[in-house]
Amino acid sequence: MSTSSRITGWRLRGAFRVVALDHSDTDRGIDAGMLYLQCLEVLGGYGQRPTCYDDMARDVPALRRLYCQTRRSVNAESCATLDRVDADIARLYAQKLVEQADAHANDAALYRAGAEKYLAVFESYCGPATTVIDRCDEIAFNAASAFIAAGDTAAATNVRALMLDPKNNMTKSPLTKRLSCKLYPSPPCTGSSSP
Repeated sequence: MSTSSRITGWRLRGAFRVVALDHSDTDRGIDAGMLYLQCLEVLGGYGQRPTCYDDMARDVPALRRLYCQTRRSVNAESCATLDRVDADIARLYAQKLVEQADAHANDAALYRAGAEKYLAVFESYCGPATTVIDRCDEIAFNAASAFIAAGDTAAATNVRALMLDPKNNMTKSPLTKRLSCKLYPSPPCTGSSSP
């Protein structure tokens, strides 16, 4: 992407943002919001600008409030996209917290914060009536694993119960079995034969 394209992209980003956030009462507002997100994605990817993702984290909740709280049926497709983006941002934030914990001598507080964020993503986007994202089993598994790393096996066991609940459609996931093995090591998990 050339320098002039990046400058144009930044200007468009700003214009689309203003229309999306300040003109939600018009039909063009949601279209501007989607174009704004596309600009951020392109600029963030090509320009290697992490601030684009910070902008998404700041503005996607506002866009969801403006366009999806009362007008979800009218904006169904755009709201589904906003939901997925919001969930991905929250999931990546949880992942970063766990990575920071790994890098800081297994910081239990960071693991707990990451686990709670993963669990919040699961509860918001993966319930039986609200599944809007893929890999919910992975999100739950990551929450439980971070709780284990934080030393809270009770919370990890509660997440396992969510994974085993048939309403959540994860009982057959390999990650559910893997979590059970992490919590309750036994011969079938460790490969040992029973005496």
